[in-house]
Amino acid sequence: MIGDGKQWVSWIHIDDVTSVIDYIIQNKIFGPVNLTSPNPITNANMSSTIAQTLGKPNYLHVPKFSID
Repeated sequence: MIGDGKQWVSWIHIDDVTSVIDYIIQNKIFGPVNLTSPNPITNANMSSTIAQTLGKPNYLHVPKFSID
């Protein structure tokens, strides 16, 4: 978990990212494109979910001062 885990993140699956990139290239879209989830979660929740999905402990914490 990074920092105190209270940071909000909007995660998106890699397949969705690559599909959007392909769409952008094929349709010659220019300018900013935001790829986000409609349902953001906290960093703590995401870390816990990833650890649980992988069957691994969720004990690695990056101190907040190291990301400021």
